[in-house]
Amino acid sequence: MDIFNIKHNSASVGSSISSITIKGNNITINGKSYNTNDIVEKNISIVVTGNCNNIEVDCCDTIQVQGDVVRNVECVNVDKIHVNGIGGDVTITNGNVNAMQINGKCRTINGDINHV
Repeated sequence: MDIFNIKHNSASVGSSISSITIKGNNITINGKSYNTNDIVEKNISIVVTGNCNNIEVDCCDTIQVQGDVVRNVECVNVDKIHVNGIGGDVTITNGNVNAMQINGKCRTINGDINHV
């Protein structure tokens, strides 16, 4: 299962995803770090098949969860987020949220919140 794709590089992680964090050049999935310092141009898209506990990302192109995010989603810059349901809060500075259900608070400064 591809969890993230980076131009000129990719990584695969097992099917049990607890958390995804992207800050600067560091990508952490289930506590395992992937450093992307050597890659100049990055287009990051996250695809999770199944459920995920939480997602914390400072910048990526898209996030697609083919399941639910059990807790919270926190993003600074993300073009689009597609997820079935979110059990906690959603906080996005720049980007759009497409979800069937959000149980917590949802806030975006520059973007739209859409029920799909």
